[in-house]
Amino acid sequence: MALGLSLCVLAGCEGLLDVDLPASLTNAALEDPTGAPVILNSVITHFEDGFDLQNYYIFGREESGEVYLCGPMCSMSTYDTGSNTFEEYSESLRFNFELRSRLEAEWTVADVPDRARMMAQTSLYEGAVLSIMGSKLCEVTLNGGALQTPGAILDQAEASLTRAISEINAAGDFALMNGISTSALHMAQGLRAQVRWFKGDNAGALTDASSIPQGFVAYATREPGPARQNRGWTSGTGGGFMELYDPIDWWIGLNNPVTGTAWPAVIPFTGWTFLGIQADGRAIGEDDIPIRTKAGWHNAHGVTAGAVVDTRVSHTEASVTGKSTTFGEVASKFTGEGSDIPLVNWAEMVLIRAEIQGGQEAIDRVNELRTFSNLPQVTYADAGNAQQIKHMIWEERRRELFNEGRFFYTKLKNLDELWFPRDNGGTRGQNRGLTGGVRYTMPSGEYVANENLTVADKATGCATHERPVNPA
Repeated sequence: MALGLSLCVLAGCEGLLDVDLPASLTNAALEDPTGAPVILNSVITHFEDGFDLQNYYIFGREESGEVYLCGPMCSMSTYDTGSNTFEEYSESLRFNFELRSRLEAEWTVADVPDRARMMAQTSLYEGAVLSIMGSKLCEVTLNGGALQTPGAILDQAEASLTRAISEINAAGDFALMNGISTSALHMAQGLRAQVRWFKGDNAGALTDASSIPQGFVAYATREPGPARQNRGWTSGTGGGFMELYDPIDWWIGLNNPVTGTAWPAVIPFTGWTFLGIQADGRAIGEDDIPIRTKAGWHNAHGVTAGAVVDTRVSHTEASVTGKSTTFGEVASKFTGEGSDIPLVNWAEMVLIRAEIQGGQEAIDRVNELRTFSNLPQVTYADAGNAQQIKHMIWEERRRELFNEGRFFYTKLKNLDELWFPRDNGGTRGQNRGLTGGVRYTMPSGEYVANENLTVADKATGCATHERPVNPA
């Protein structure tokens, strides 16, 4: 395996993640236990690089807006079918398996004094990668093996995270380097809550989510400079390339493939500009159009007198690159190249609990979040109206986890109500064709390189309504 060797091994660095990767880890370096921290660094860095780019592209899957001037990021707003982060996650797994196999079979505590914590972190990041693959992709191969279903991959993710929790407890809880997390245990529990929630294991998800304290966040870390910058900020905000959408009212396409019914003229749960909350806590109308404080550049759907600004969904007016009428709204949740991206957020754990508990407990959980952000309390909701409670939680998740790439998974769990264009229509400004992405597919090269598969096998393992249309 020809991988990359960081100079940290020889010269030392203040923070392992300060090093640009990959460089070139030789076989000899992989066999030397003094290089174990660098291999772990590679595991984390490849994961975080994949997560960074994925977060920007999944924001596009959440109807965020449009890139006008095409370039490397143009496809983030067109529901591209292929996963452009698969290679980074695969590299993270390859480094991970290399390190873990040596820690298990060859390297002792005498060789690697921090062996117990390193073992726990290999399990933690293995689970994190498999969680994303199983949640995001419609079929997966690992290490050139057979095609596996998302459910099978999520089972493996849960097993890895369960092992991580056991290893963390054995080693004693610890903080992860570079500000990733103050608690490896809470990070593992939060990741496992995400997996169990997506799988539909409500009891397990509720247990894990309830263990995460208020204010806890674990991050995929970013740093200023071209190697590890927050690309969503650099492109979408700093570069002014991605304008946020108002509620979508221009799309014309086929009926909902799950229910067979036509989509409303204004697509429910869309629109990111000038979001507001009414005095009674309502954030979504009975028509499932978000409450807004004022009109955006394109329309005024949802504008409601007396609504207060929802400060969790921040954006700013900017010169939008490539737009004929120059100014528009761009996301401003992240503030610079070095803005870290939440990977586990306590607020999501509260919303998982709300969704599972339902009724008045769901209202109470949402009001915990409102209190924390000093926003109006929910008093309008009927605890006995399950549909109203569900939609309240969906809109709360959209807003609370704005630009964190998490609402996408709610969409996948609710394909009967939440919209994907499915190869119909075009973007609002440039009318670029909206492609067929629902879940993502692996790159075609994975099917070529795998002796068990051919390109003709691509997307054949995908469930009907999750399968990308015309996968590229």
